[in-house]
Amino acid sequence: VSGLDPLLPERLLAAIEARWPDGATLVVITSDHGESRGEHGEDTHGYTIYAATQHVPLLLRGPGLPAGATIGSLVRLADVAPSVVEMLGAPALPGAQGSSLRPLVVGEHDAPRAAYLETLATHFDWRWSPLFGIRSATHLYVRAPRPELYDLRADPSETRNLASTEPDLVASLDRALDERLGDRVRARPNL
Repeated sequence: VSGLDPLLPERLLAAIEARWPDGATLVVITSDHGESRGEHGEDTHGYTIYAATQHVPLLLRGPGLPAGATIGSLVRLADVAPSVVEMLGAPALPGAQGSSLRPLVVGEHDAPRAAYLETLATHFDWRWSPLFGIRSATHLYVRAPRPELYDLRADPSETRNLASTEPDLVASLDRALDERLGDRVRARPNL
C-alpha cells in the first residue's frame, strides 16, 4: 500500500509488548480478501473467486506458537475464530463452521480441508450469475454458467479449465457444494 509506514508492524508489536510485557498476547493478522490486480481480467476483488482474490495472509504470534513456522495446508478464514478461542483456552464456539488450526500450527497432521467460495457481487452489481465454488488442496471448482475446474498442482495460475474433460470430478465437487449450501436456495447460474 503506497504511503504506508514500512515500520508500522514493528511499531505496533513494540507498543503491544510495552503495554502487555508478559508475552501472553496472541496477535492475529489477516484480511478479508485479496486483490486481483488484473488476473483473470479483474482489477478489483469482488467479481471472481480465483486465488488472486481468495488467498489472504494469516499471521499468528503468541505463547506456545513456533516462531517462523509456515503452514502449507489449505486453511480458511472460518478457521480463525475457532483457532483463537482454542489458543486462548476458552470454550469452543457453538455452531462454528471452521475448525482450529492448532494441530497444524504445532506440527500435527490434520484432516484435509475444503474451502467454500462465493461472490454475489456479480449478481447484485451486474445481474450476472452469482459464483460459488469449492477449493481443495488439489482443485478449484467454480459453479458458473460454464463450469470451471482447475488442477492447482499442474496449473496454479488457474488458466486451463478442465471441466469438460473431468465430468465425474465436476459432479462430485458440485454435490459437495450443494452439501455446503445446505438449506439455502440451491443457487444455480443464470444460463
